[in-house]
Amino acid sequence: MMLPRLVFLLFILPRYISALFFGRFFSLFGPDPRLQASCTGQCMFDLSCRLKYGQKAGECGGFYQVCCTFDGFGRALGGSNIRQDRQLNLQDFGPVENERGCGRSGVSSRSRRVVGGTEAGFGSFPWIALIRGGNSRCGGALIRPSWVITAGHCVKTAQWPSRYRVYLGEYNLYQNSEPMPRQKFYVSEIVLHPNYQFTPQADRYDVALLKLDRPATLMPHISPICLPDPVELETGERTIVAGWGATQPDQGSRPKVLQAVDVYTLNNTDCESWHLAAGIRVNIYPEMMCAGHQEGGKDACQGDSGGPLMLKDETGKWNLVGVVSAGYSCAKPGQPGIYHRISESSSWVSYVTKNEV
Repeated sequence: MMLPRLVFLLFILPRYISALFFGRFFSLFGPDPRLQASCTGQCMFDLSCRLKYGQKAGECGGFYQVCCTFDGFGRALGGSNIRQDRQLNLQDFGPVENERGCGRSGVSSRSRRVVGGTEAGFGSFPWIALIRGGNSRCGGALIRPSWVITAGHCVKTAQWPSRYRVYLGEYNLYQNSEPMPRQKFYVSEIVLHPNYQFTPQADRYDVALLKLDRPATLMPHISPICLPDPVELETGERTIVAGWGATQPDQGSRPKVLQAVDVYTLNNTDCESWHLAAGIRVNIYPEMMCAGHQEGGKDACQGDSGGPLMLKDETGKWNLVGVVSAGYSCAKPGQPGIYHRISESSSWVSYVTKNEV
């Protein structure tokens, strides 16, 4: 008669207690059932998502539980106003259309030469945007009164667009002593490029559009930059990259004043070769481009992501040719910065911002 009790004490009771304990554990630290139901990916630990090269597409509640997707298209970005236009035909979006008077600076400033750069000069690049969201900071560029362009990886994990703020006309960060005032906006919509894809090296089609909650008031220090036609950019072009990113690699502090530096374009094959000579194997796809100096010394850096790579044409008009995307360290020899090539997406950008689809 003692055998059933012994079995119960040795085998059944411990399993019952274990099930009860772990049931309470997962109810406290596991995914929130409501958030889990809205996750189009898989709820898992944040670290597991990163190790599997997934994309964090939202929160799942609990203990470091995130909604992780693996399709490379960033589905379920957490808000009805964040979308990815995969239904659009990528072959042709029609001609590129620009705002009248784009690419012109209305503020006169002396010519300037971010790592290895100098202060840009107030109003020199009136399309520069500062984008804040949570603890992150990225750059961007105004292309229409209601639209700013930035890097896709800056906003790919956004939960709600309105949590992002965009500052135009900014120069010396958060100072109220500028010649003309900044303008602050909230973001009402985020549109990722339809082919955006996370990769462990540099994200593909790393570009996104932010719609402002109201049109910007155009002023001498706030105006849009021009989009280029979908044509091949020449190798060896002198371009300018600007931002508030680090001026030294691995430096915690950031400059308060907008910095600008010149970098030279190179073809993708040379970019891969330069990196390979430095012991880095990276694929530079057609929608990417590189710019820098073989000897190093000048480059974009941490905090410059999403900022514009700019080229001044023979008429004196500035065109947006790239968006800061990735890089291996900053300004090291043979490691040029990696940018999204705007000519590969300019017709899409023009189509979306013109039609506000």
